[in-house]
Amino acid sequence: MKIRYKLTLVFTGLMAAIILLLSIFIYVFSVQNVRQSFFKRLEKSAAIIGHATLEEDERSTAIYYEVKEKHLQDLPNEKVYVLRIKKGATGLRYPSPLPLPDDFYTRVIREGKAHQQLAGLSYAGMYFKDTTHPEDLMVITYAGDLYGSQELGHLRFLLMSGWVLAVGLVFTISILFSRQIFRPVREIIREVDNINAQNLNLRLPKGNGKDEISELAATFNGMLDRLETAFRIQSNFIGNASHSLRTPLTIIGGEAELALSRMDPGHELGYSFQVIMQESEKLRQIVNSLLSLAATGYDGKREYYENVRIDELLWTVKEEVDNLAPENQVIIDYNQLPEDEWWLSVRGNTNLLNLAVTNVVLNACKYSGNNVVVMKLTADNDGIVISVKDIGIGIPATELEQIFTPFFRASNTALFQGYGLGLSLSLNIVRLHGGTIQVFSEEDKGTDVRVILPAGRLPDDF
Repeated sequence: MKIRYKLTLVFTGLMAAIILLLSIFIYVFSVQNVRQSFFKRLEKSAAIIGHATLEEDERSTAIYYEVKEKHLQDLPNEKVYVLRIKKGATGLRYPSPLPLPDDFYTRVIREGKAHQQLAGLSYAGMYFKDTTHPEDLMVITYAGDLYGSQELGHLRFLLMSGWVLAVGLVFTISILFSRQIFRPVREIIREVDNINAQNLNLRLPKGNGKDEISELAATFNGMLDRLETAFRIQSNFIGNASHSLRTPLTIIGGEAELALSRMDPGHELGYSFQVIMQESEKLRQIVNSLLSLAATGYDGKREYYENVRIDELLWTVKEEVDNLAPENQVIIDYNQLPEDEWWLSVRGNTNLLNLAVTNVVLNACKYSGNNVVVMKLTADNDGIVISVKDIGIGIPATELEQIFTPFFRASNTALFQGYGLGLSLSLNIVRLHGGTIQVFSEEDKGTDVRVILPAGRLPDDF
């Protein structure tokens, strides 16, 4: 996932959490406020009824009820209980007519009033001392807060709707904001993507020179300066070394062969010239491998690229191996080919790909003593996989990470001739084609080398 999308999701998630917490806080505060207001309403009703009950004058009692009716709207299902409590008592003398806990009555007596929320109903109790009667008075009013519930329902809807709209708005703004923020980065990526070994003289624009993007561009430009210098040196080395190294080696081998042909059989110098010929040929092979390795590391795009059918390439590799190692037992497995031929094509250089796969197959033949080697081709959305599996000596587990290092040879390969350059060259070629090489091996059991290339690459994709 791209960083700007991650930033958008993280920022949106953070803001969504903050808005949600704020909405929860508002809702909880509103619930407490509505509940307290309703309890106050019940208390007023209980107070009026209590004072009206205490009045001995019927006229005064009528006034209290008139005030209640005028100033306190009757609540749905509102009910009132008037209880007599013995003076000095801490609770009721008889079972409670209401489903309230005993501590509710105790709190009313001790504190003068108490509240209780139970089974969707709100209870408010008040205690009145009656000086004209042997028992005091307790008034309990209760009702269901239908209007408050409706208000809270509307509030919930508004908060949820507001949260959804706010999150959507934050997400949209985050997308636009991250796109704007990362636009200079995308421009740098686009510029860098257009730079290759052919145009290393190009440089990135530095912008205003005051922010981190400008520092990044300046750092890239410094790296390009060093790369351009290194590539020019390497290019000059490849051009000069191709002639300067190969020509003397060819002359040495040719002169040794000529001298050997003019000697009498059994001449004492014949063995020396034979050794010179063999060693010069080894040196020539090493030089050719090194130059090929350097060339692929320098600039693979100077080669001609075309659409290459990998299934056809494997037959070419098989023919090449048959010529170089006639005793091989290489088998090609096409049992898992895709139905669509498009997945078998890759944009690349046929000769380079042939060289890379041939090196891998020749290694498998050599280090398995020309036992059976299976080349298996599969392809899907993840890419084209060429598996070269042998039943040879394998590679020690501790040395697997070093097998692509030039001139490295595993500790169990002393009996086999080689220079440790084949896999390095193959990996460079495969990387030039946007792929990679994976190696799975177990000592004394065999090795499975998998060349992975991007599948279905069209000419415009490369």
